[in-house]
Amino acid sequence: MSAYRCLGVLCCVLVVTMVHRGNAVVVQLDLTGAWNVSNTARQIHIPGKVPGSMYTALLDSSMIPDPYYRDNDVKLAWIAHDNWTYTRYFNVSSTIYKSQSVLLVAEGVDTVSTVVINGQHVGSTDNMFIKYTWEVKSYLSVTTAARPHHKQFSISDQCAV
Repeated sequence: MSAYRCLGVLCCVLVVTMVHRGNAVVVQLDLTGAWNVSNTARQIHIPGKVPGSMYTALLDSSMIPDPYYRDNDVKLAWIAHDNWTYTRYFNVSSTIYKSQSVLLVAEGVDTVSTVVINGQHVGSTDNMFIKYTWEVKSYLSVTTAARPHHKQFSISDQCAV
């Protein structure tokens, strides 16, 4: 099954460091769970999960047959040759926004990808086996009743083939 390439985000969290009376307190906002998976070239927009891959998202949405059955891996090679984007919306509380530091930590992100928050480039990846950490506080704003917009976080996977 050498044709398989997986956007498997094993761990994706916001790590918030707050200082209270001289003591640093670390809080994590877990970003695993439901995401949206899209491929604009093929006009595919389906639900996905993190951890997961575009294969599992396509299979769960009944868009592809079992990739492990017979020669389906060859028939589904187009998946590995396309670009995919995982997108998720999240809220930022004033507590998080007032914190000293907000780090985005991602592990297991496919080899070549771009990380974007609210339309702003945060960073890039080029190795699936490295943990990536970016300071993202400057990309965030507080979500309140007056500013109800969710923050958009996306990881765009570029075909490395």
